[in-house]
Amino acid sequence: MDDATIASALTYEHERWLFINGCITGHRGLQLNVNRLAQTFGRPVTGIHNQTYGLIADLLECLVQRCLAFNTMDVRVAYDYTKACLLDPTVNKVVLIVHSQGGIIASLVLDSLYADLPCAIISKLEVYTFGSAASHFNDPHISRPPAAPKYCVPHIEHYVNELDLVPRWGVLYNVCQVLDNKYCGNVFVRMGASGHLFNQHYMDPIFPLDEASAGSFLDQVVNVDNGLKICRGTETAWQGTKLRGESGEEKNGIITGFECSESLEIENAIIVGGGTPSGAILINFAESNAARDARGKTVRQLSRLCKYIDGGSPMNAF
Repeated sequence: MDDATIASALTYEHERWLFINGCITGHRGLQLNVNRLAQTFGRPVTGIHNQTYGLIADLLECLVQRCLAFNTMDVRVAYDYTKACLLDPTVNKVVLIVHSQGGIIASLVLDSLYADLPCAIISKLEVYTFGSAASHFNDPHISRPPAAPKYCVPHIEHYVNELDLVPRWGVLYNVCQVLDNKYCGNVFVRMGASGHLFNQHYMDPIFPLDEASAGSFLDQVVNVDNGLKICRGTETAWQGTKLRGESGEEKNGIITGFECSESLEIENAIIVGGGTPSGAILINFAESNAARDARGKTVRQLSRLCKYIDGGSPMNAF
């Protein structure tokens, strides 16, 4: 770390920043990723190494973790370290950043944390994914209407390249196609963008170090996909009626017996949608009020992670 990063680290000594890498990443690759994060956000970052065994073995491991929810050694190591940071009384914030297969690992770590720790402790955590391969992302809803929506992990964000093959069967598929699946967090999509490498295809274009190109993505105005939000809301309402044993039946794929409106509160706090010719960014939110508030705003205004750039803090951002 340079002197500026060390000085910033002393300023935020009560924070812990963690990173979990994706497939086919050795120790050198992990170190490059961690260095890039530290340089961008002005904090020391601890790398939790998701070991690689080669392309084929890594892909098989992804399938076992994702399809069987099996906690491999990498998941258990990540869980132990994340839990230790959360339980440290001197720490008031834990930021977990993950890439690719790291998204699967993070989703399994969260499931275990929800079972083992109270929400008051887990609420220290923030999660940010890049090109996530995870099939789900749970975040328990801990408030009840008419109170404002509140979740166990208060901040989850997903960053995706639209043409990246990994999130196309990960976060994008499970948000857009599997409507009854729980996938919490706001999703930011770079329309028309491809590539899956963490530094080259995600960090460089989204959080560039070159001031001349800074803001090319962050300053684009978002396009809220409200239609997909309503579809997920309808599915959530239908599942709720079945769990509560209320009236409502499904005939030939058509749900009857209850009404669903745009004002419905939806637990699944995410959704993305189709592109526009101009390549505008697409984002969606769980609650209609939040979706309306997002219209006309830029990624920079809506992204929490970008407020940490250069040692910044969301508490100090306007």
